Amino acid sequence: MRVGRASWKVTHHGRTVFVPVTVGKQIEVAVLTRSLAVGDIVTAADFEVDLRATELPAVSPQLLAGATVTRAVAAGAAVSSQDVTLPPPLPRGTPIKIELLRGSVRVRGTGLLERAARPGEPAIARLSHTRSIVRDTLRAPATLVVED
Repeated sequence: MRVGRASWKVTHHGRTVFVPVTVGKQIEVAVLTRSLAVGDIVTAADFEVDLRATELPAVSPQLLAGATVTRAVAAGAAVSSQDVTLPPPLPRGTPIKIELLRGSVRVRGTGLLERAARPGEPAIARLSHTRSIVRDTLRAPATLVVED
């Protein structure tokens, strides 16, 4: 079924009607496990990731931890970008940990961010020991995990 407006043909006790429906795209949203008040800082324990069809501008669950609540949100509600203010990105040049994963091999090192990024966003960093550039997702608190 396509995303958008459609009509479904429904027959009940011999009577047929067409019911208008709106089909939405399901996306990953953060659903609160407890109510949050204005000024609260969202932690990873405060939400679960769920697939839902929503028209609200959703916040990526990977970016939500560390965000500040700007309006009260009840438990069970999906968090929208209007409900929170994201933390500022880590600036360019910030020292970070870098983990390179290939199968069961894990290599840990350090490096510097090449451009500003928030945890959960794509990031670019330069390895300290080889000066090589690596790209992948920045994870909290300041770790870039590069997976093969």
